[in-house]
Amino acid sequence: MTPLASPTVSLSLSMMTFFSLFTWTAPSAFGEGGARRDVIRHAVVQTAEAAAPTSLSTRATILDQNGNVLRQGTNGWTCVSDNRDKGGQGPVCMNESWAEFANALKANRLPAGNQIGLAYMLRGGRSMNSPTPSAMEAPADHPSVTELGPHMMARLPNPTLLAGLPTSPEQGGPWVRWAGTPYAHIIIPIEGDPAR
Repeated sequence: MTPLASPTVSLSLSMMTFFSLFTWTAPSAFGEGGARRDVIRHAVVQTAEAAAPTSLSTRATILDQNGNVLRQGTNGWTCVSDNRDKGGQGPVCMNESWAEFANALKANRLPAGNQIGLAYMLRGGRSMNSPTPSAMEAPADHPSVTELGPHMMARLPNPTLLAGLPTSPEQGGPWVRWAGTPYAHIIIPIEGDPAR
């Protein structure tokens, strides 16, 4: 599996909002050296794993907020750590097709591939209420940034198949973000905590 092409990709799409990575610092109480590094690494892995059901996340490749591989996975999924309390978008786990989609979005190019892209954000995330992918950048306290609860996202190779589905979260249930664009994808709210 190929990890994300850009080490600075934070993959929230409530997502792309997925794309601003936070700078995470651990309490200095752990001191310097190996013990502190191990504690930080463990916390980052746990945060990343919390994004998806354990059946996926415990075997996924884990990336820290800078795109460094902390653990190589075996199932084709990648989980990225993030911390909304530090301005990030929330941790996310995605399959290879979603990672390609996210990288295309970040690079402002058309997504490639003919596979369904899937991503989990079971700890929720932030969403930029922008009508198009090109209008996504805003600080976390911007009035058009909305907190989304636990959800998963799906991208179909042919986004025209999503025509006619709701296009805002206010309508309740699954909805299409960026309908009518090559970046259209479904955001599916999830009640409760299916990860544990």
